[in-house]
Amino acid sequence: MISTFGITILAHLGDKPALKTLLEKSVFENQSSAEMLSMLKDMYIKRTGSEKGYDQYLNSLRNSAGGAKMAEEIKKEMFSKPMVDFAMEDLNGAIVKLGDLKGKTVVFDFWATWCVPCKASFPGMKLAVDKYAGDPNVVFYFVDTEERSANYKAEVAKYIKDNNYNFNVLFDNKAKDAKATGEVFERICKAFNLSGIPQKIIVDANGNARFVTVGFKGSATELADEISAMVDMTKTGK
Repeated sequence: MISTFGITILAHLGDKPALKTLLEKSVFENQSSAEMLSMLKDMYIKRTGSEKGYDQYLNSLRNSAGGAKMAEEIKKEMFSKPMVDFAMEDLNGAIVKLGDLKGKTVVFDFWATWCVPCKASFPGMKLAVDKYAGDPNVVFYFVDTEERSANYKAEVAKYIKDNNYNFNVLFDNKAKDAKATGEVFERICKAFNLSGIPQKIIVDANGNARFVTVGFKGSATELADEISAMVDMTKTGK
């Protein structure tokens, strides 16, 4: 895996050729963090005078064979099962229901403020969110769950704002007599035989769950590519 520490050292030393090589290698190996991609883009703009052509440059660095292999493996995981129904509150206090989302491909990311890997995955998820920002038929919801703090809603709102995440957030419900939130997530775990967070579920336009992916492997670009592949396959149904 490409070392973030090594890239930081090269940047500090001002070794631009070596830094460029390492950053490009991180893209080829699909091990780039959001910070690495930002550095690569800055170097491209300084080198060319504008960001025109950057996307083509970035795509030229990717390992197409590796991407095809990932897609093949992901396709094997596709299934179809009705998503658990729900009604949850968003950051603005509005209620969002599963039925409201019919006709759209939806990515649900279940997380908590205390979950380190959940938050570590957010830069990669932001890459995916940004990719589909112009597609009205794809939406992302980051479902905060398993919270015990009395002020968890304020803590979540502050964390999202402080990190400039353009995320739609939903708050899981608290079941009667429960000490923590998690009413919706508990029903989902039972329905899909799941446990633990981060947990991501991709749902199709008909309200059927098509993919489930758990955990975070550490690469922002790999996660974004994985989610993108699942979204695209869910949209087309194959």
